[in-house]
Amino acid sequence: MDFASPCVDGILRLPGIATPLALLPSQSLAQRGRILYLDGANQISPLLIARFARERGREPSFFNRLIRVSRAFTCFQLTALVERVPRFLHKFPANVLIVTALPDLYFDEDVQDREACASFERALEGLQKLAQEPIAIAVFSDATSFQTQRREFFQRIINRADRVIRVEAQPDSKLGFTYEKTASEVISLMLICGGALWPNRSTFVQLVEQATQRWSKFRRALRREDQGHFDRLFVRVRCYTQAATYQCHDNPMEAILLSIALDQEKRLYAIENVLKNAGVLCEIARMDSRPLPEPGRSGAVADRQESEALPFD
Repeated sequence: MDFASPCVDGILRLPGIATPLALLPSQSLAQRGRILYLDGANQISPLLIARFARERGREPSFFNRLIRVSRAFTCFQLTALVERVPRFLHKFPANVLIVTALPDLYFDEDVQDREACASFERALEGLQKLAQEPIAIAVFSDATSFQTQRREFFQRIINRADRVIRVEAQPDSKLGFTYEKTASEVISLMLICGGALWPNRSTFVQLVEQATQRWSKFRRALRREDQGHFDRLFVRVRCYTQAATYQCHDNPMEAILLSIALDQEKRLYAIENVLKNAGVLCEIARMDSRPLPEPGRSGAVADRQESEALPFD
């Protein structure tokens, strides 16, 4: 299926940001049918869809019926979604497939090179099979913003794409389009890349690394035996990457602190269960859990019994 190229008049104008839905022509959703959206960048928003609809004089419910979104938070999940697209199409016959953060998710440093490469190969093979079907595919990537040794993944998608369009923010808050690769034949796979696709280009793992660097002075001032505990806190945060990515909060430090607190709670709960099974927590279980008595007076320390004489008097 031929994929119509983006037109500037059909773009939802956001300052320096080009979202995948905004890059579709004005008539695409209304005339071309349904969209299956595999959101690896975690950028799709109901509020954005509502604004997209209002810009085109439509009710948000109209576009909600035409769009199905599946989110992926890891490269393995995105690969699985790409491989499941044929089954999705049986239930939701879409005309356009949008995939975001490909291959961005495969740059995750927590994933070993061999596993990332194998997962990317499966995703690329799945896209190649889908390109033979009557469905237009648009891949959105911000891979150029990453410093990684896996940039080969991005180049391989460029080689497979029929058309490559680079989107960049201009000084006047407008968007500039550069056609880096064009095809005179039918376009089945189009790659749209650039630094203006979404505002937050850093993965949660990168945000954790940045937070660690910001607190490097704090770490340096700690005792040597405490520095190891500090390092482990930030290592354990990575266990909650999916939840923190899904939250997509403006302040990543809040997600980091909540992840640390959750991990500590889980560890304390496990220790309590071990002690309880060993009979050590029996005394704690029998502790008086009644609330403290109400203070007799309104002063901050009025309810405390004051001694007549201090010990050192």
